[in-house]
Amino acid sequence: MGTLVADSLRTILLFIARIKGVPQHIMDSHIDSLLKTVRLFDERDKLTSQLSQGMRKKLAIAAARVHSPKIVFLDEALNGIHLEERVLSLLKD
Repeated sequence: MGTLVADSLRTILLFIARIKGVPQHIMDSHIDSLLKTVRLFDERDKLTSQLSQGMRKKLAIAAARVHSPKIVFLDEALNGIHLEERVLSLLKD
């Protein structure tokens, strides 16, 4: 997934949520929850250009889950990141 390097993680996920029609009243809490799940909550205000490759992969996973799709197809999504139980758990959900 190409990301907007001039924006923060949170801004990017909010943008995607708006495009995908996530209801406004749940948007903030939903995005915070996604960021916590992929362990990027503390980095939420960083620019994507400041992220490691692994962090960018986690952001891509969060972005794919923003609108709570029933299924997500990921191509090499775990390349470059440490295999963490929480990320794998998110993918199983």
